[in-house]
Amino acid sequence: MTKYLSTQDFLANLVSAGHDFDCPGMGMVQLRGLTLAEVHGLRTKYMTPGKEDIQSMQIQSILLALVQPKLSEAHVQALADGSASVTIAISDEIVRLSGMDDDTKNGRGGGS
Repeated sequence: MTKYLSTQDFLANLVSAGHDFDCPGMGMVQLRGLTLAEVHGLRTKYMTPGKEDIQSMQIQSILLALVQPKLSEAHVQALADGSASVTIAISDEIVRLSGMDDDTKNGRGGGS
C-alpha cells in the first residue's frame, strides 16, 4: 500500500533547505532554491522580451538564494564587479536548485 504525504509534510517539503556549495577558488557558501513566487518575480522584472537583463537577474537571484553569507542590496555593485566565473557558477547552482535547469536546456526559458 502506498503511503502518501500528509498536507503538513508536503507543504514543509516545498520550502527549500539550504545546500552547501563550494565556490570555485573561494570556499563554501550555503544556497537555497528560489520559490515559485521569486522565480516569477525575477522573470517579470528582468526577462521582458527585448529588454532582457540577465546580469541583474543573476545578481538578484544570488541576493535571494544566498543563505550564508547573507548579502544585501548594498552588495549588488560588488557582485557586478566581481569574478564572472564565481557569480555564474553560483547563479547556475541556484537555477539547478530551483528546478529551472531542465526547462532552460530545453529552450523554454526556465521552470514553473
